[in-house]
Amino acid sequence: MGAALASGPPAIAPVVSTVKQSTNGTSVTSDPMDTTGTHLIVIRSSGATTGTPYLPTDSKGNFWSTYGYLGGGGQPSVWTFYCKDPIVGPGHTFTVATTKPTIEVEAYKNAGDLDGQTAFSSGGAAAATRQPGSYTPTIDNCLIITAMGKNDTVAAVGVDSGFTMVNNVAGNANSYGQGSAYKTQTAKQAVNPTWSMSPNDVSSTVQTAFRNRANSVAPGAVFDWDALDLNWAAIDGRIIIDGNDINSWKDKKALRNIQQATAGLRPIYKAAITPKGKGVARFDGVDDGITSGGLTPCDVAHIFMVMAYRPASLGGGNQLFFYGRDATVSGLELYLYISSGVLRVQTSAGQGAVFVNGVSTTVIPTNGVFAVIEGIPLAPFTHLDTAGMSAGALSVSPIDVCRVVGYSTVQTGADLAQTRAALTSLY
Repeated sequence: MGAALASGPPAIAPVVSTVKQSTNGTSVTSDPMDTTGTHLIVIRSSGATTGTPYLPTDSKGNFWSTYGYLGGGGQPSVWTFYCKDPIVGPGHTFTVATTKPTIEVEAYKNAGDLDGQTAFSSGGAAAATRQPGSYTPTIDNCLIITAMGKNDTVAAVGVDSGFTMVNNVAGNANSYGQGSAYKTQTAKQAVNPTWSMSPNDVSSTVQTAFRNRANSVAPGAVFDWDALDLNWAAIDGRIIIDGNDINSWKDKKALRNIQQATAGLRPIYKAAITPKGKGVARFDGVDDGITSGGLTPCDVAHIFMVMAYRPASLGGGNQLFFYGRDATVSGLELYLYISSGVLRVQTSAGQGAVFVNGVSTTVIPTNGVFAVIEGIPLAPFTHLDTAGMSAGALSVSPIDVCRVVGYSTVQTGADLAQTRAALTSLY
């Protein structure tokens, strides 16, 4: 009798890790490691108690998304940087530059999209234990990682809740101490690990969850703007929290950030808006806009947008949502418009096809119901704009945007099904 078939996606597993402490008090570069065959690299960095958020660099030229806590009042900072589907290989090194840094790098196979995270936990007074706060993943088979940044002299650190310690180092004159741990879940459940120290010390903790690669958007995106990265993200030297305007929205894939220089035209970050408690970029529907024009161009043949139209009742008229263009011609224009009391999405004449929640239709839900909208232009375009969220002097209501993902080829088959399912289940 043959062996039973395995169920579920391929298991997430650690492949390689390393930790290195600064010897000069200003920067540190990890020892070389072979990241071949990994799908997610996570950097944990503890360091300065004050200053500006920072980003790491690595020898393969990857771009890093950020989640963390900028310490104050004596607490060390503790940051999580991550890169999904990174450039990998032997001799891979990683560098951070801040005050008294420690760097710890973990590379995993079969891990993918960010699922979410808890807010930081920190304290100005020394304590024997610290928790990052409870988080429940939105889906099964997630990777949960947690880290503690701690003061100079503490060596003995433990963590419970079934986590496996990856690295644990004491601080010294040139670097803060740090502990890092992970666990994988089969069935999703709330987790809030307790970090312990002996002797008591000042500390900060974070916790972050990543989806299985099979439950993430399909690989190969040329840009990926995710509102999950806006919460406590290092953007232009500041940390964005609920109610802050968004001057720049980082691209997970490369330096294709979309941005808005004029303060009064920026969307606002709003926390805990979606049914699963995720944050959004909220456009006011009057004049808010954000653009990728003038940045690194890329051909876009299929775009996915997770969004919600906020008002309980319909009003206004045609409203420009996304406008794709190159130097001379538009590639795809998506408008929201009212027809016989129904909110719809359309393209400009001859500009391509649209889908709503995987169905070829123009009807969009209202009352703040989130939907996955897809646009497929007749010809690829190189820039995106939401500049002019209204067409003319219209009275329209806010629109919430969770995520925008673009591909250079039209997605079909298993890749299309995977991306649709991942976007639908996350928000």
